[in-house]
Amino acid sequence: MPRSNRSRRRRAAEEPSELDLERIRLGMRRTEVKRSGTWNVQPVGAAAAQKVYTCPGCGAEVPAGVAHVVTWRADGLMGEQADRTTDDVTRTADDEDREDATVSELIRGGTVLPARREEIELHTADGLTLVGELALPEEAEPVATLVCLHPLPTAGGFMDSHVLRKAAARLPAMADLAVLRFNFRGVSSPRGTSEGDFGHGEAEADDLAAAMAFVRERGLPAPWLLGWSFGTEVALKHGLEHEIEGAILLSPPLHRASEEEVAAWADAGPRLVVVVPELDDYLRPPEAEERFASVPEKEFVAVEGGKHLWVGEAQTARVLSEIVARLNPGVLPLPTHWP
Repeated sequence: MPRSNRSRRRRAAEEPSELDLERIRLGMRRTEVKRSGTWNVQPVGAAAAQKVYTCPGCGAEVPAGVAHVVTWRADGLMGEQADRTTDDVTRTADDEDREDATVSELIRGGTVLPARREEIELHTADGLTLVGELALPEEAEPVATLVCLHPLPTAGGFMDSHVLRKAAARLPAMADLAVLRFNFRGVSSPRGTSEGDFGHGEAEADDLAAAMAFVRERGLPAPWLLGWSFGTEVALKHGLEHEIEGAILLSPPLHRASEEEVAAWADAGPRLVVVVPELDDYLRPPEAEERFASVPEKEFVAVEGGKHLWVGEAQTARVLSEIVARLNPGVLPLPTHWP
């Protein structure tokens, strides 16, 4: 009889191994298609969960011996490994019969979370119509209100400047905040164009007054001003004319607000939060502390590695966290995934 040329070792390697029923039941990876994309779903059975696992998405710990599910994108731009994350819901053995795993989507620059959104118009005392948007929590009533004052129009600032757009896209859902954004006079955005011409921080007093009148008419609670760059000048110069809880200043350049206008905030009542990036183009933390020294009760935040435009998700998340720490601190930390 002809002799086989295959070695016994090779034949043994090719023979099927005994089926592991636990691995089949709990450990087989599958692919699921959701509205957010295509996901790999890997159940981890209790027997395989031999050590404590920390979810990189939400930071929760899954104890050893607890069955859970790991998910990661199968269609990520940078490949599967770059987009690997975990489900923010730990599934126990009792959940294994559920048909679908819950998949949370990573919050990115373009993420828009659920909210009630309304295109609005503001009417100024000097007869102009300004365009804007109001975003409210989808179901709950807002606990506080952000009135957003955008960066310099002549340098491209408008109501959709990214930090303000992301505040409106996320904070109604994440923090139960109302977010009012609008274009200052003469400024255009996809929402439309506000009437009038750039007022160099002076005529914009009427724009802010129109926004605050809208807040009162709608009964929006606990209003805060959120100024960014040029918007901080408008807040400092004219904010104390209105009933507000406080003002948050992002990257204040102090080009237009005078020493007297800054000092007026001392003992004025509303809180003043000054958020200054370490690598700002105009006013860095050491000089900013000196120039805001006339307001001893201010809340001064120097952001290590931050830049004037707050580019990148890490800087955006830091800014939004500083905002929420003042308006609704009980919901911190802000989630990195949704839902």
